[in-house]
Formats: sequence, C-alpha cells, structure tokens
Amino acid sequence: MTISQGDKHALENEKAGIREELLRVEQEKMELETEKAGLNTTIEISENNIEQLKTEIQYLSKEKAEVTDQLNAVSSLYTKSEIAKISIGYKYLNFLF
Repeated sequence: MTISQGDKHALENEKAGIREELLRVEQEKMELETEKAGLNTTIEISENNIEQLKTEIQYLSKEKAEVTDQLNAVSSLYTKSEIAKISIGYKYLNFLF
C-alpha cells in the first residue's frame, strides 16, 4: 500500500496543525502555572495578614479590657454627683485661666 502525494500532504498538514495546537496548549499551561503561582503568593500574603490582624485584635482586646477595668475602678471611687462637681470645677478653673 502506497500513500499518494495528496495523502502525504494532508498528513503533513494535520501533523503541523497538531504541533501548533500542542505549542498553544503548552503556552496556555505555562501561563496558567504562572497565574497559579501568583495566586498562591497572594493567598500566602493574605494568610499572613490574617494572622497579624488576629494578633492585633487580641492585643487591642486586652488593652480595652485594661482600660475598662481602670475606668470601672475610677468610677467606683466617685458617685455621679461627685463626678459632676469635679467636672464643673474643671470648667470653672478653665474659665478663670
């Protein structure tokens, strides 16, 4: 069985088309791998930011609790009327000076 010139030409064209498609697919694969690497880096940075924010929230929560405790301690020392008198006294002193 011999292959005709036309069949050879058709097979060569098909082979060239398959090579072009393979090159296109390989290029697309490389682009997707690059995009994947970028997304993985973004995820890693985001996860680090989340951990930093969690740490900061813990610190701020502790700080808030300390300030609240201090405020409660001061508030328990004075009645509301005493606090009002002190406030009026400061306003009077500011008025004088």
